[in-house]
Formats: sequence, structure tokens, C-alpha cells
Amino acid sequence: MLSPRARDGLTVAALLGLVTFFFLDILLAGLNLYTRDIPLVYYPERAVLRTILRAGALPLWNHFASGGQPLAANPGYEAFYPPQWLLALGPLRDMFHLEIVLHYLIAALGMYLFGRSLGLSRTASAYGGFAWALGGLMLALSNLLPFLFSAAWLPWVAFTFRRYLMDAGIRRLAVVALPLAMIFLAADVSMMMQTCALLAAYAIDHARRTGAWRSALTGCVIAGLLAAAIAAVQLIPALDFQRDSGRAAPLTLAVATHWSMPPVRLAELIWPAAFGSATPDAILSWGSSRLYADEGIPFYFSIYPGIVSVLLIAAGFVRRVRGAGHTALVASVSFVMAMGKYGPLFPLFYRLGMHSLRYPEKFAVAGIFALSAFAMTSADAVLRDAILRRAAFRIGLVISAVTLPIIVVTSDERFARLWRLPSIDPYLANRFRLGMLMTLVFTIIAATIFAAGRLAPRLRLLLLAATAIVDLGLRVTSTMPRTT
Repeated sequence: MLSPRARDGLTVAALLGLVTFFFLDILLAGLNLYTRDIPLVYYPERAVLRTILRAGALPLWNHFASGGQPLAANPGYEAFYPPQWLLALGPLRDMFHLEIVLHYLIAALGMYLFGRSLGLSRTASAYGGFAWALGGLMLALSNLLPFLFSAAWLPWVAFTFRRYLMDAGIRRLAVVALPLAMIFLAADVSMMMQTCALLAAYAIDHARRTGAWRSALTGCVIAGLLAAAIAAVQLIPALDFQRDSGRAAPLTLAVATHWSMPPVRLAELIWPAAFGSATPDAILSWGSSRLYADEGIPFYFSIYPGIVSVLLIAAGFVRRVRGAGHTALVASVSFVMAMGKYGPLFPLFYRLGMHSLRYPEKFAVAGIFALSAFAMTSADAVLRDAILRRAAFRIGLVISAVTLPIIVVTSDERFARLWRLPSIDPYLANRFRLGMLMTLVFTIIAATIFAAGRLAPRLRLLLLAATAIVDLGLRVTSTMPRTT
């Protein structure tokens, strides 16, 4: 008979092995990520950092740019972010991709541990870890590395802070500061703001329920200060360097609100092909002319959490599963902030003096993370709550009833008119229909599993997890295109 710790170990090994499986073509077959800023910014920057590290020098100055530029003070290099130093240990191509894949494993393990700290089952926690690590948002962050590096540590912040709240102590508080400092060292301001906001919201929610206001709020502040002290090696030079960079002058509101997330894009939480479709060769976006006329593409290529998570989230709200109110509030604030010029929050913060922050869509990460954690909690409730299962089934029927007519009535001509395409493009219309058909199929499968009355609880959850693995797994190589 295996001990609980041994079972956890086996579950973690299976989870990490499964996540790794979807990156074997990168790790072993030599395929390369190539979209967006990877070849233009991240790869060249890491080549410079690696050269300096392998020479045995501190990466303080970039001698390769013009007459020389600060390197360590520039947060874009993340010179003091520990995983970056892997670059010095092997070939640039291999270490660059290993570092990226490593963060998906960090994300999966962190969410699993967070779920277990909440008292959730191993299966539900493993589901949460997989769905977070290989959800559309995390895959989209593969070409926005500072965001990937930060988002991977969000579950660890939640996990360690949860442990502190359950047994307050200075040692556990110091542990909270470690993953928080990793996010600070990755040094994206919007991710730092979102993490601190999530931490504060979690502390307030816990204090409201337990009355432990002093330990919760004091712990939140002290953890932040400790993390800032650890990351001061990056933060202080970056603040000084800002005065001499292009970020010294305040941005206009029009520039700051570039890449505002249109409210209608929230439909992509359910229908990932509503406004675009990822292929192994290209990221197609037929909604750009209407939704992102100036930018051409979304900031995040995908925000799709998986249809199983969607049903769990929606049913969890209906059933008022633990954390429903907190999740709804956090997600609402996050998405309204991400809407930028389409909502009131970002312009308000701009008027209050936030003049150097741009691209509001960045702020959707907090909402997606909160929803992903809530889906994990609802997955655990599925084991014993028949009312929740019926709610998920009915919501699945509604989604199917909306999706099927869209597939049927979408002709090539209507599709071109709706999205203002320069000409009728059957390929794009077919990509749209195929994407909607995939949503329909996986929704029907998930709804059927929810409705099946005689399934053992653990088998039901395993079948739902398998559905999510196929649903999300089929999209990995397209949302993260690779090339030789």
C-alpha cells in the first residue's frame, strides 16, 4: 500500500511527464520556436547574455550594441533572474528552449501543489496543473517571455501564501517571498502589479472569512517587502535606468491603450476560433480588422482555458462552489482593466498618474489565473456534487445549441462580410468552421461525461481530464508554432 506522499510523487511525475510530452519535438527533435519577438528580441538578447556569462564576467554592460549599453540595469535582459543563467551551461539553442519548457513544468507543479494545499484531490489538482500549464494563455506566452516567466510562478505564490495563512510564521512568510521575488526579477511591471493585486485580494478574502485581518494583511505586506529586497539587485538599477531610456517620457493615453482587449473577445474563452485560428505554420486572425485595427494581431494569441474548464467554471458559479464570489470579482476587475480604452479602469489609472504603462490586454493574466484555479476547485467538487454535474451538463447543452447554428449558417460570403476581408477566402472560413466544430465535439463529449449517472466519481474526473488533455493538447503545436 503506497503512502499518501508516494501517491503524490507518482501523480506529480505523471503530470510533469505528460506536460513534457508536448514539448519533446522542441527538446529532442530540434524544432524551434520562432514567432513574434523570439527571433527579433529574445534570442539575440540571450546570445549576448550567454557570451558574457561564459566569459566569466558579470553581465553588467552590453558591448555589442552601438558604443555599449547597460545590460544588467535593463530589465528586458532579466540578467538576475536565476533560470537565465542556464544559458551558460550549454548550446544557446538548447538552453534557450530548455528554459522556456522548464517554466511550463514550474507552472504545472505549482498549480498542483496549490490545489493540494486547498485540500483538493490528486486528480483534480493534476487536472488544474495541466490545464493551467497548457491552457491557451500560457501557450501564447511562449513568445512573450517576461510574462511566461512571471505567470509560471503565480501558482507558487498562491501555494506558499496559502500555507502561511494556515500556519502563520516568519519562516513560511520568507518562503512566500521567494516565488514573489522571482516575478519581481522577471521585472515586467504589469505582472508585478497583477501578482501583488492577487496576493492582496487573497489576503482580504481570507481575513474576511476568518477574521485574521492582522496576520493576513501584515503577511501580505511583509512578503512583498522581502521580495522587493531580494529583487532590489534588478529593481533599483532598472528604476535608475528608466530615466535615460525611452520610457522616461510619459506616454499619451492613445499610445498607452494600444492593445486594449475588446470586450467581445471574452467569447474566446468558450470558442477559441471565434476571431482567429492557430496553425502549425501561422497564427491566423480574421478578427483583426474589427478588433485590432491598429495592432493587426491580439497581444495574447489565445486566452482559451479549455472547454472542460469552461463548463466547470460556469457550473461552479451557478452552484456557488467555494471561492466563486472571490473569483468572479478578481476576474471581472482583471478583464475590465484589460479592456483598456473600452472600459473605465485603465483610463482612470492613467489619470491618476500611471503614464508609463502600456498595452492593457496584459492585465488579463490575473483573471485567467483566477478562473483556472476555480476550475480546479470545481473539478474536485464534481466528485460528490450531482447538482454541479447537472449544471455543467445543461451549460454544455446551451453552448452546443449556440455553436451548431453558427457552423451551419456560416458561408464563405457571410464570413468575408462579417470580418471585412478584402476578398472571399474559403480557407479562412473553413478554419473558422473547423474550430467551431472542435468546440462542439468536445463540448458534447464533456457534457455527456457530466450527465452519465453510473460513472464512479474518480472515473468521471479521469474522463474529463482526458477530454481536456486531448482538447488542449491538439492546440499546443499550433498556438506555439515550431520550425526546423
